[in-house]
Amino acid sequence: MAQPGGRTKFIVVSGPSGVGKTTLCRRLLEGFPKRLCWSVSATTRPARTGEVEGIDYFFLASGQFDRRARAGEFLEWATVFGNRYGTPAANVEAAFAAGKSLLAELDVQGGRAVKSRYGSDALLIFIDPPDRGELANRLLGRGSEDPSEISGRLSRASGESVEGQKYDYRIVNDDLEVCYRKLLEILRQEGVLK
Repeated sequence: MAQPGGRTKFIVVSGPSGVGKTTLCRRLLEGFPKRLCWSVSATTRPARTGEVEGIDYFFLASGQFDRRARAGEFLEWATVFGNRYGTPAANVEAAFAAGKSLLAELDVQGGRAVKSRYGSDALLIFIDPPDRGELANRLLGRGSEDPSEISGRLSRASGESVEGQKYDYRIVNDDLEVCYRKLLEILRQEGVLK
């Protein structure tokens, strides 16, 4: 759907944990608040230090999440590392009604669901690490996971990379500034940003 400031899309950014998705998305949101809005996901995992309810996630008890999923309130949802994450359908409706593109950081399963539902109004971008060793270093440097979680995240990264081949675009994040510029180029090429 065409809008005065550009084309309105549901933009999904995916990639392995620690690849820089959150940093890239935050920069986009700060740089283009009139064109983009954030899709706040719901999750059953506990909040990490510094995370804010309604800004980073909607933190739900397991029963609350189940009720909302049964009521069809999530566009898509998945279990990731023992916790459930879901995209509230109301996020998309509100963004499109406001003439903005919705930016979401989702796993590849969520990306598939969005593409299936929104077709050409969905734009899927996969962020790759330069290599597995660098990804391991980034995960260790974050300090938010214990070593057993890091091993699981590295194993999952291989499968995600295969699924990422089905995305509209792929960018290797070996330099954050270069990666961000490539992301901007894609959004301009797609007509989301001018």
